[in-house]
Amino acid sequence: GYFGAQPSGPVLARASMLYDLGHELVADFQLAAYCVSERELAIAHLDAARPEDLLLYDRGYPAFWLMVMHAVRGVDFCMRLTRDSFSAAEAFWDSDAQSTIVTLTASHDQARDCRNQDLPTDPIRVRLVRVRLPDGETEVLATSILEEERLPARLFKALYHRRWGAEESYKRQKRWVEIENFSGRSVLAVQQDVHAKILALNLASMVRGLAQVLATRRHAARKHPYQVRWTSSLSTMKHTLVRLLIGTVHPPTTLLTQAVLALSDAVEAVRPDRQFPRLNPGKLKPGFHPAYCRAA
Repeated sequence: GYFGAQPSGPVLARASMLYDLGHELVADFQLAAYCVSERELAIAHLDAARPEDLLLYDRGYPAFWLMVMHAVRGVDFCMRLTRDSFSAAEAFWDSDAQSTIVTLTASHDQARDCRNQDLPTDPIRVRLVRVRLPDGETEVLATSILEEERLPARLFKALYHRRWGAEESYKRQKRWVEIENFSGRSVLAVQQDVHAKILALNLASMVRGLAQVLATRRHAARKHPYQVRWTSSLSTMKHTLVRLLIGTVHPPTTLLTQAVLALSDAVEAVRPDRQFPRLNPGKLKPGFHPAYCRAA
């Protein structure tokens, strides 16, 4: 054995989720070894998707084989491209067009990747859409929705901005429920902790959604719309969930009704179009020492 600093680095894992932006629910959560790529985990997420879904992807995901897999399964996608993602994307980047439909043909390596996934290597048609941000930056999105009348190009800016809801969910997982603070060191302990906290977040989101209906009606006459605070939702459900699991003199419907009514008053004003600089927490990011495990 060794004393002091160990020769190996920290043990890492990779987490990925399929997030329902409309209902603020984690539809699928994958926890895997760090050597497993985001694209590989995206395959598992596709198993949880439905044909009427539209999946939004960040810049790390676009790949010819992943687009083909979406086409085979009948699930629409919208992916943010980098300039060098495809030659057609680079040409579109240098043009002034707002939207265009291009045909992507698999290169030798892309065709090999398709065959590795038992996918066809036929060319696919995608629609490229240009989005200009307020700071002057340009984004290019690739989507399987080709029809302008089905999804106009002018809506893509607001559509892709909704992906920020997934980043907010990751923030809640890391900062508020401390998903990286484990009660044990074994693989099973980590898996149990992570999935239990995701379940708790989903339950809190569902109760919050019911409370939001009441809050919207109650505060309809105010200047700003009001939303139920996430912190209050998590705090309320932390105690309610325990009482639901261990059983109390109150039936579950009574406990949930009490939680919904209490949360409908725990609101904050929504002020649109506010912007703040995105700060990198760096060394301020909280760490959790394994010698001080959270109590299970």
